[in-house]
Amino acid sequence: MWKKPVGVWAWGAAAILSAGTRAEPLEVIIDQAARQQTQAIASQDEVARLDDERAELFGEYRAALRQADNLERYNAQLRQLNAEQQRLLDSLRGREAEIERVRLELMPLAERMLAALERFVGLDLPFLRKERDARLARLTKLMNGPGASVTQWYRQLIEAYLVESEYGRTVEVYRGRLIGADGVNPGPSSDAEVVVDYLRLGRVGLYYLSPDGKQGGVWEADAARWSSLTAGQRRTVAQAQRDVQAGSRAEMLILPLSPAGVGS
Repeated sequence: MWKKPVGVWAWGAAAILSAGTRAEPLEVIIDQAARQQTQAIASQDEVARLDDERAELFGEYRAALRQADNLERYNAQLRQLNAEQQRLLDSLRGREAEIERVRLELMPLAERMLAALERFVGLDLPFLRKERDARLARLTKLMNGPGASVTQWYRQLIEAYLVESEYGRTVEVYRGRLIGADGVNPGPSSDAEVVVDYLRLGRVGLYYLSPDGKQGGVWEADAARWSSLTAGQRRTVAQAQRDVQAGSRAEMLILPLSPAGVGS
């Protein structure tokens, strides 16, 4: 049990006696004491509220400091990332300038290579002309078209050279319409198409036989026209076609040759 000091009781008694001398009612004294106590409680509550507010503000302050520190680290990372991206952009710009320089240097060379290839195909034996002319047309369109990359058209140009080079080392049998050096059907009528079976021996011999084997020809490069084959030559060509289709090679062929470009 809490006990008041004697001095406090003496002060209270003195206050009551003093109040009694002033003829103040006891209720007034008690009311004043109650108001003072209420004010003290209110003051204490205000102090407690301010202390809680201070603690809350301090917590917010510390949180703000942590957030500011995190933002500073994030900004530092962004600055580093931006610097790396800028270096990459500068490198790409340098590469773009280098690619454009290479393009300007390669374009004249590529144009000369394409022109040489077109001339070569024009002077060559007239085999697979539709396929080869289409390849040249694609190359021309690609090189003259907008947005074509250097590597794209240069790669396809080299591939075209490799394909043409491979023709000189291969033997082939294929069916197609009979055409001349200019790609025109040399048949009796421009509307008629003569379908024949071709035999190509590299670039040294190009022959054809009609499906029934009764007609045949060999390409004469010097005259740029077909020359008729004899019956014996037609039988030799037919046997060679069968050997090629079967995957075997004839040991000896006695046939006239037509090396490309001779006399033309």
